[in-house]
Amino acid sequence: MINFGEKYIYDALNVLDVNETIDKYNNAPAIFFDSMLPSGLTPESKTINYYMYVPQNLALEYEKYSYAIHCRAKTFNEAVIIANAVVNAINRLNYDNELSITCKTLPCQSPTDERDNYLVPIEAVLKIKSEF
Repeated sequence: MINFGEKYIYDALNVLDVNETIDKYNNAPAIFFDSMLPSGLTPESKTINYYMYVPQNLALEYEKYSYAIHCRAKTFNEAVIIANAVVNAINRLNYDNELSITCKTLPCQSPTDERDNYLVPIEAVLKIKSEF
């Protein structure tokens, strides 16, 4: 499988401060690399899902990937708490000048019906130093 940095994003999200704000799913933190959540989750579930939405730019001296990270919860406050934990965990993250992540929080989206929940989207940009 080709890795477009999704493992780096998962590792950055899978930390105690973030995990304390979300539910478990199959005995693991409810963090999913997919644009859709797995079936079986309810609007009450506190989850994070993420996916790449802009591919790399090969004209740069580094690989650059843009990801959408969705922080979901039953209430506005719970969704914001999850989003704050995510931003605190990954924004301006830097590994030995080889990899960096920056992010920004976008406006919260209200549920569209009783089957939906609050969603705070975060835009994360992952940069990985290219090997030349």
